[in-house]
Amino acid sequence: MALALYRRYRPDTFDGVIGQDHVTKPLSRALDEGKLTHAYLFSGPRGCGKTSSARILARCINCVKGPTSHPCGECASCRDLATNGPGSIDVVEIDAASHGSVDDARELRERAGFAPARDRYKIFILDEAHMVTNNGFNALLKTVEEPPEHVMFIFATTEPEKVLGTIRSRTHHYPFRLVPPEVMQPYLEDICEKESIHPEPGVLKLAMRAGGGSMRDTLSVLDQLMIGAVDGTITYEDSVALLGFTPDTLIREAIDAVIAQDGAALYGVIERVVTGGFDPRKFVEDLLAYVRDLLILSLAGREAQSALSSGQSAQRLEEMNEQAGKLSLAQLNVMAERINTALGSMVGTLSPRMRLELLAAQLLLPAVLPASPEVQTQVSAPAHTSAQGASPRVSLREKARAAAQPQPAAPAQTPAPAQVSAQPAVQPVAQSSAVPSAPAVQLNPAEASIHWNQVIAALPEKIRDVVNAQHIPHVELQKRNERYFMILTFANPLSQHAFSLSVSTEAVDGQTSLQKILNAKLTDHYGQNVVVAPAPRTADGQTVAPLRKLPPDQQAKIKAQVAQMAMKSALAAVQAQTSEPSSDAQASSSETADHADDTEAHRSHDPWAQPASQSQPVEKSPEHEPESTPTPAPESHAADYDPWAKPAQNEQVNSSQPAEVPPQAQDVHIQTEDVPSSLSERPELSEQTVTAEPHEPQAQVAAEEDTYSLDDADLTSGQTMSMDDLARMFNAKKTEEYAADDDRNPARSA
Repeated sequence: MALALYRRYRPDTFDGVIGQDHVTKPLSRALDEGKLTHAYLFSGPRGCGKTSSARILARCINCVKGPTSHPCGECASCRDLATNGPGSIDVVEIDAASHGSVDDARELRERAGFAPARDRYKIFILDEAHMVTNNGFNALLKTVEEPPEHVMFIFATTEPEKVLGTIRSRTHHYPFRLVPPEVMQPYLEDICEKESIHPEPGVLKLAMRAGGGSMRDTLSVLDQLMIGAVDGTITYEDSVALLGFTPDTLIREAIDAVIAQDGAALYGVIERVVTGGFDPRKFVEDLLAYVRDLLILSLAGREAQSALSSGQSAQRLEEMNEQAGKLSLAQLNVMAERINTALGSMVGTLSPRMRLELLAAQLLLPAVLPASPEVQTQVSAPAHTSAQGASPRVSLREKARAAAQPQPAAPAQTPAPAQVSAQPAVQPVAQSSAVPSAPAVQLNPAEASIHWNQVIAALPEKIRDVVNAQHIPHVELQKRNERYFMILTFANPLSQHAFSLSVSTEAVDGQTSLQKILNAKLTDHYGQNVVVAPAPRTADGQTVAPLRKLPPDQQAKIKAQVAQMAMKSALAAVQAQTSEPSSDAQASSSETADHADDTEAHRSHDPWAQPASQSQPVEKSPEHEPESTPTPAPESHAADYDPWAKPAQNEQVNSSQPAEVPPQAQDVHIQTEDVPSSLSERPELSEQTVTAEPHEPQAQVAAEEDTYSLDDADLTSGQTMSMDDLARMFNAKKTEEYAADDDRNPARSA
């Protein structure tokens, strides 16, 4: 029986190991200098020389003239460990795939205790070491860590990561690699010359492609081709047919069809591949290798012919150069990506022909799809908002039009918020009542405040109160990473937190969050995506941390401050409405003056109008008293229509006519025009008489007896806001009521 080619040419010295100089040279120096260790780990792909190098290392160590990197080859140890030698009793080679149990490891540990019979060292070579179990490695751990002086271990594996870490850390690790074609081809040519075989051009490269960089696999393929040689010659066509590669004729015809955009010719090639019995996946793999060669020729020209995947004749090289000249580098790159994607999708598929046909359709597509002239030039009508208030739909043509609009040049230097004029830029514009219908506004940073005013003017009144110039004194349009932001500079941190917490009671374009409402309105106004964002610092120079990043106690405190600010704003609006002068054109100037004094007197008793320290009645000097006390004017009863004012203790109402609580007192949102301007409109109040000076109310109880309680009737009277009113004011989602003695009652804890 003929000996396999890879066994006949197995090396006996490190000089004969091909393509592993990064391993053989350090080992040779260590042998010559006598710097050996007790354990080695050789790892790498199959057929790269791991086991052969382990045998060579054992031969170099046990040589009579050793340890040396060049064994003599004459002593008994060298002859026993040579190629096709009988082996040495002191060099034990174990297949760990079938001897990796804990019992095998214990047996090996016992054998390591015996001294070598003849040679210098007792060497254990464990092939496929990753197959040893964890218990087996643990049984060997102590021996590998501290072996006897005469014992040495060599582990060989294709998966070093599966070797127990404690074992791997006690070895010298040498990784082996696949042999490149540039190193392997001269070696194969030398073997063919020794074997008196003449391969045609391209045969050896086919063998190397089939071997995949493994020296042992490549020698096995070459051995198979040598057996089929005719008169000592290996033909290219026979090699292609034997190894299953696609003929170059089909590959070139497929590329010519792609260049000519001839779909019929390309699908004709696919039909020949399928009916000819060729593997579709192998065809795609060969097509990718051919496109790779065209890429190399397109990049480096004729100087890179030696780097082609398969040797070609001069005529075929000319044809390849011609094809590479007809395809641009971008086209070749796109073709390679599409072929590579198709090759990955064909693994395990049940219909490889279908995948091959789909690949043909993809190859016929241009590398870069041109934009349709219709999309580039046609301008569609502006989108309309649906009846439900949803955001308008934007068509593909509108997106293309927006993308094609020239973008304004960025300013040379964006001023900091502190350098901008302090003039309010967000005052709502009363003349503008709606957002422009056509969203084709240019994104000009210099006109940001103008467009901001137009957007704000179209919002509901409650929202405009939150984003007015008092809370947001400055806005600025900026472009960051191809995105536009409307930068809002808030007056203080509390204004910024109030903005982030604001929710509208009425939906605007289907949104209730203030931030989302503004984003939608800005996008509709500009025609492009513009979102609001806070400035790095507020107008007073403070830095604000996001509310969600604050501790819960600080979040609760900030929410309470925002609620208090909203309460003050609502009260100020109510007081401004109830304090407006009468619109009766027949009122005299003296009555107007008396109305002002009377309003000031009633306001002094309103705990919400002034601080507590100023709520005491003030005596007026005689010189300020009017000469004659006029009949009480209609305006003197303005406090009766203030929902926050309490009835004066010194006022007595005629019991024959029950007093009614104004309906406006039940809702904080009071309309000024609903308040009566004269007593003639409220006949039930016309009989009301005043028994004491309006400016100096007399106390009805002693000061020591004047106490307050949660059960006080004033706290539950019709003059205060109900829980429903407060819930509507703050947009509360849930309300809870507590008894006066409940520990959870905030008033009790206070």
